[in-house]
This record gives sequence, structure tokens and C-alpha cells, in this order.
Amino acid sequence: MRNLAVRQADGPVRLMFMAMLCAVLIAAPSAAQSGSDTTLQLPQALHAAVQSSPRFAAAREELAGSEADAMQASLWDNPDLSVDVENFGSDRRGTDQVETTVGISQRVRLGGDLFYARRAADAEVHAARIRAQIVLTDVLATTASEYVLAVAASERVSLQAEVVSLTDQMADAVNRRVEAGRASPIEQQRVEVVTARVRSELVSLQLQQISNLRRLFMMLGEEFSNSTRLEAADALSGIGDLEVLDSDAVDSSLELLLTAAQTDIRRADVGRARADAIPDATVGLGVRRLAGGQDTALVASISLPIPVINRNQGAIAAAGRRETAARLTEGSVRRQLLGDFASSYTEWAAARNELDAIRTRILPAAERSFESARMAYHEGQIDLLNFLDVQRQFFELRAGAIDAAARVHLATIQIDLLTGGTRLRALADAHQLEASR
Repeated sequence: MRNLAVRQADGPVRLMFMAMLCAVLIAAPSAAQSGSDTTLQLPQALHAAVQSSPRFAAAREELAGSEADAMQASLWDNPDLSVDVENFGSDRRGTDQVETTVGISQRVRLGGDLFYARRAADAEVHAARIRAQIVLTDVLATTASEYVLAVAASERVSLQAEVVSLTDQMADAVNRRVEAGRASPIEQQRVEVVTARVRSELVSLQLQQISNLRRLFMMLGEEFSNSTRLEAADALSGIGDLEVLDSDAVDSSLELLLTAAQTDIRRADVGRARADAIPDATVGLGVRRLAGGQDTALVASISLPIPVINRNQGAIAAAGRRETAARLTEGSVRRQLLGDFASSYTEWAAARNELDAIRTRILPAAERSFESARMAYHEGQIDLLNFLDVQRQFFELRAGAIDAAARVHLATIQIDLLTGGTRLRALADAHQLEASR
């Protein structure tokens, strides 16, 4: 009767497990049926994300537009062609008194208008180039982060599958002991609860794995395929020695370089506003056909505004204020980056210390304890609860090592993002060079 009660109580648990398993099977794409596994590496993923990124493509178009603006800024104004006809409406009949003047005039910019306009346009090009680099680095960092999370999720699934396998073996052993009368049916009930729990956790981890993989493939611009095997993100471990970095490393931050470029734009605006205060001259030259004959004469003109009221003083003051604001913003951004760098570096150091401790000291001891407990349980020296507690602690430590490794990689990505993203770009470029060989 007790065994029957256990099976009846376990029925809802089994139904719940089967429902979650069906959800996993539905979420898995039909590509899994192809049977051809492929391998994806981090540099390959970074390169694919850049090639398929619409954000980076849009940033490159914006850069090309800024370069076209710079070309336009260096051009002179077009000359003006004028035709003046005089005396054609007089009381005298005929056209002998008509005088016609054909001339051409050109605006001549004084005060260095073209120089400062081109300087401001070049500063805009430089800022657009940095913005494109920011978009590129953000795409790389986001892709690398999604890759790290997907790898960690896959490792957690593999680890949990190992837990399920061991638990199934334990359940079989307990069932045999109960049937032989060497163990209480209570142990069978306990191990069935543990089995249902670890299987439920496996389903949850599989769903999380599918979610992580879908986000990663979305960044790559490819159709999701759960037949793709991700290699470990060990390439992030070789992108530089973070221990030698200090707070001055943020001087290479693209965000800081962008604010410096915006300061250069404001400085060029000041020069352009001062140049606009100097009036531009308009010179003209033409030919006039005199009335009553075939005689012609040259006509020359020059005009120059008199700056007695509008000396562009308001625009000059506004440009100066904006340059000061840009300088202050540059200092503010640097302070923010220093704080972010300190936080990310602390997180990286803490995660790496935890990972080293787990791998070198804690996990080997836990593994020895687990093996000893398994032998002791089979020999009847410890009960089931004590063995399950040792097993849970061992696999929790292994899961902790996976999580710590992921945090190390994520902090590494964030630090590289704060210091210019040169390491991530080097990884993407390395795959391109490898593919071109």
C-alpha cells in the first residue's frame, strides 16, 4: 500500500515533467533533425555579427554622409550671372536708347570662412568615425556577452544531465535495496522526489539554453539551429593582461574620444562664428552696350556690408559657451568612466579569485568527498540523506565554477568596452585574416 501511495503521489510530478519536456521539444527547431552538427567559435561569431549588423551599416552610411558634407564645405559659392536692360520703356520710339549690361559677380569669403567651415566639417567626420567605432564595439561586446551566456547555459545543461544520470543510477540502486529489504521504502520516496526535481531543473536549463542560443543567433543574423556546438570562450582569456591596467586606460575609451571630438567641433564653431563676423565682399565684372551705337564699356562693381549693427556677437558668445560646456562634459564623462572601470575591474578580480579558488582548492576537495561518500553509501556506512547532501554540494560547486567563469568573461568584455574595445576588434579581425588564408 505504501509503494502504491508513493506512485500515486508521484503521478502529478511525472505529468508536470512530461509537460515541460514537450515544451522543450516544441521550442527546438526542426534544424535539429538534420543531424549535422556545426561548431561555432567566438571570433567567428564576432565577425558574423559585424557583417550582418544593420546598426553598423547605418553608422557607416552616416560616416559617408559626413565625409560628403566635408567635401561640400570646402566649395566656393557659384558665381551669379546678371543681365540688366535699361531705357527700354522710355517715351522715345525704337531701341536706340536701350542699354544692356551683362555681368558676372562672385562672393568672396573673407576672414577664413572656408577654412573654418572645412575644419568644422572635418571635426564632424572625425566624430562620425568614432560613433561608427562605438557602434562596432557595442555590437562586438553584445555578441561576445551573448556568446558567453550561451556557452554557460550549455555547460549548465551538460552538468545537469550528469546529475540526472547519477540520480537515475541512485534510484535504481535504491529500488534494488528496497526490493531486497535492505532499505526503507522512505528512501525510495526520497530518491523519487529528488529525481523529479533534478529532471525539472534540467528542463528549465534546456529552455534557458534555447533562449540564449536564439538571442545569439539573432545577433549573428542567422537562423537558429540547436545543432550548433559552441566552443568555450577561452579566446577572451588571451585578449590582454587586465592586471596591468590602471585608471588611465579609460583615456582610450571611445566615449571619451567622442566627447573630445565634440569639443573640437565646438572649437571649430567658435572660429567659424568669428569668421562670419567679417563681412564677405561681392565683386562683379560685366560688359555694357551703350545706347545709340555699337560702343561697349567694361563695368566693375564691389559691395561690402558695413558691420555697424550685426557683428555676429551673439553667435560668437553662444559658440564660446557651447565650447566650455563641451569641455565640462568631457571631464564629466571621464569621471563616469573611471567609476565604471573601477566597478568592472573589481567584479573581474572578485570573479577570477572565486574561480581560481573553486578550481584549485575547493572543487578537488569536494570531488574527493563526493567519491568517498558514494563508496560509503554503497557500503552502507552513511545514509541516503548524507550522500545526497554531499552530491548536491559537489555539483553546486561545479555550477558555481561555470557561473564564475562566465562572470570573469563578462567583466573582461565590459573592461575592454570601457578601454576602447581594441581586444574584441582584434578577435573579429583575427577570424577575417584566418578566413582569407
